Amino acid sequence: MGRYPGDLTTDVYGFNIDELKVGLIDFGSPITADEDGILDNAATDSTNPTSYPTESVQFLAQPDVPRGLTFKPSGSAAAGGLIVEGLDYEGKPITEEVATNAGNKVATTYAFKKVTKITFPADSSGISWDVGWGDNLGLPLKFASKPLVLEYDDGVLKTTTGTITIDADVFAKNTYAPNATVDEDSPIKLIVFL
Repeated sequence: MGRYPGDLTTDVYGFNIDELKVGLIDFGSPITADEDGILDNAATDSTNPTSYPTESVQFLAQPDVPRGLTFKPSGSAAAGGLIVEGLDYEGKPITEEVATNAGNKVATTYAFKKVTKITFPADSSGISWDVGWGDNLGLPLKFASKPLVLEYDDGVLKTTTGTITIDADVFAKNTYAPNATVDEDSPIKLIVFL
């Protein structure tokens, strides 16, 4: 039977199946999640929003690869939204608002390649915040549907893959949370079937 680009022939005459493309995403060896890698004990104001960095308080570091950010309050945070500004995987400006959740740690849904500004809402209790990065890694592809993936951790195929999150409209929302332990000693690779 004939062979056409994009199709695979089967043993049933006239019935072809789609041919998949395979891609390899090499994340390198992302460093371990760090709850205060960007800001440590950043103070808030009781009446006005507080933005960082300032002349006296600079960001401690930036994410090593595009990845999700985490925010941990020192106490129960007032209701409101944290405003995060930065760059996505492509280097394009993005902004995300993350709702506070009392005394619980919260996280972005976007993967940030670089953080340029963080604004905390006013808080009558004057709590402080730790800001860092988690294990959610940014993907260099925008997906309309979830692809089949295989995960390699330090050269070993994982029997269970991590969690892939997709968004056809917002590039920064396409992320992968590996099943592997994310640390600087273990290279992580993702095989993607498209």
